[in-house]
Amino acid sequence: MLQGDFIKHIQNNLLQKEGIESRNISIRSVAGGDINAAYRIQTPARSFFIKTNDGARSEEMFEQEAMGLRTLVKGSEFRVPCPLMHGKWQSKAYLVLEWIAIQRLGNEEAFGEYLASMHQT
Repeated sequence: MLQGDFIKHIQNNLLQKEGIESRNISIRSVAGGDINAAYRIQTPARSFFIKTNDGARSEEMFEQEAMGLRTLVKGSEFRVPCPLMHGKWQSKAYLVLEWIAIQRLGNEEAFGEYLASMHQT
């Protein structure tokens, strides 16, 4: 579970970078990864997805993931979560993304083909 000082760090960054001024947030663990802890941060204004990891190269891993997601956001016809911020606090690296409510409304075959084509270039 996320510790109080880490939560304050994320709150301050959300305020500075996203203009989310709220001390009234809820954080709950969600499914979302094998090597990272995943959480949903909910504020009265909006929700966020945060991944954390204490591994030695986790900050670099999240930086690379954020770069890849930015590329996908620009060039995709599919909804891709926008990376909002990443960094490290003490030993914990983190990546904050916009929260996307997942629904199965779309052409999953087309998405699979698109994703496969992204890995061939």
